[in-house]
Amino acid sequence: MIVVCSGARSSLIFRRRANWLENLGITVVGYGCDEMPAFYSRRSALPIDVRCDSPEEVTKLFRTQRELGIESALLVTVAVPVEAEVPQEILNKILDESLCDAEDSHIAGRELTPFLLARMAERSAGKTLRAKHRFAGE
Repeated sequence: MIVVCSGARSSLIFRRRANWLENLGITVVGYGCDEMPAFYSRRSALPIDVRCDSPEEVTKLFRTQRELGIESALLVTVAVPVEAEVPQEILNKILDESLCDAEDSHIAGRELTPFLLARMAERSAGKTLRAKHRFAGE
C-alpha cells in the first residue's frame, strides 16, 4: 500500500507515532523534501527514511521492496507549497493554545480534531485554512 499525505498535523503527534511507524516497518518517504512536512508547514525537523523526487522513484522504491519480500506500506509525505506555508514556530504556538482551549472546554475524542482545526484557523487569522485549501489545489 502507498499512502500519500501532507505530513503530520503536528510534530508533537508525529514524534509519538514515529516509533509506531518504524515498528510496523512503514517507510516514510519525503516527496521532494528532506524532512517530514508538518501539514501546514514545509518543515518539522522530523526525519524521513528516504527522499523521492518523482512518481517514478516512488514506484521503483515500492517495487524494489516487493522484490525483496518487504511487504510494508510506504507513507509518502508531500509538503504544502511554499507560498501557502505557515511557519512551524507559529503553528506550535497556535496548536498549544488550541489544545489548552480544548482541554478547558472538555473537548476530546472525535470532537477534538474539528475543534482544533477551527480554532487553529481562527487563531492564525485563516492562514491554516488557506494552506489546507492551497495544498488541496482549491
